[in-house]
Amino acid sequence: MKILKIKVSGYKLLEDHFELDFLNKARVSVNDKEDEIIELLDNLYMPTTTVFTGKNSSGKSTVLSLLEFVNELLYKGRIEYHKMDFRSNTIDIELHFLLKETVYRYSGTISVPNKNVLDETSYCTFSNEKLFSKKYFKSKGKNIIDADFDINKNYDSNVADTSILYKLTSSKYYMINTNNWINASKISMIFDLFETFEVNEKLMLKITNLFDDSVKEFKYDKERKLYSIDLQGLGLKNYSETEVDILLSDGTKKGLIMFALTIAMLKLGGSLIIDEIENSFHKNLVENIIMIFSDKRINKNKANLIFSTHYVEILDIFRRRDNIYIMNKEEFITNRNLYEDYDERTDLSKSNQFNNNTFKTLINYERLMDLKKELINEVPGTTRG
Repeated sequence: MKILKIKVSGYKLLEDHFELDFLNKARVSVNDKEDEIIELLDNLYMPTTTVFTGKNSSGKSTVLSLLEFVNELLYKGRIEYHKMDFRSNTIDIELHFLLKETVYRYSGTISVPNKNVLDETSYCTFSNEKLFSKKYFKSKGKNIIDADFDINKNYDSNVADTSILYKLTSSKYYMINTNNWINASKISMIFDLFETFEVNEKLMLKITNLFDDSVKEFKYDKERKLYSIDLQGLGLKNYSETEVDILLSDGTKKGLIMFALTIAMLKLGGSLIIDEIENSFHKNLVENIIMIFSDKRINKNKANLIFSTHYVEILDIFRRRDNIYIMNKEEFITNRNLYEDYDERTDLSKSNQFNNNTFKTLINYERLMDLKKELINEVPGTTRG
């Protein structure tokens, strides 16, 4: 199952009728099919990797939180109420998604729960829900979204806080945001993930050695809750979870959880989300994760990677431009596609164009100079004491 397009009004500070279209916009070449494009069905394509960039507070994190909001709707059929999601009392949403060989169009209004039942575990209510469907056929390709759909009356709900999508999409769409795991994960959770997705100990050791080649053995005895680690210089010893947390660097633990979630999404054919990818992982790891998703020998189940970044040099990895969105916030948050919405020279590297402020994403120079003047007055010329 894949989300093809989202249109939303009333969500946080996104502009009304905010659209996000995951299908390809540029022509797909034979080379593109080898790495940068997923062929969902014959003549229906989406980028393997989708990137959101822009200056600070431009809306990158907001658009990723929208994807989690939609994921909750599709995976659970319910949405837990969070006050900050709503700009007013309602959110209007329209989704196009692919399930097996059928394209669905869903629309509905998501509302703040009744005040009488408003508490920490309240769920949003649904109204005006409609579901349409269309069997995919090759001749339409990505234009299938603009085709005439047939109303689908096979699904309904008699519960205000449960969507009609529940029976159709529940537990069929997989999306994980790594940022929800990176800072909260314990070593035991990492081992649980590897065990759940049947990653053998040999592969886990190879992943560990990417970040710490001094580890010669790394096993977990679930019954005794002890970790057996053969560390160069210390030999083979048993450690508690607290001791392992101290023994392994933050980079190693982040790398392990990153690869655990990557393997999970590759096996499930899901979507992996990473907000500000450069904050959690160094350049080499970022490039390798992108390459793993792009390698069709590994990515056999059409998984895709979605991330935001300030590190524009990473954009030079991609040949394509239609997988890159530039976020901007004035009164409301908008997005523009690098391929569709900008008429710029394609012979220049993407990073050079960003660093030359072609897309107005750099810090305002005059404001920076004003700040420097204030700092000159703020910081005394001699130390005290």
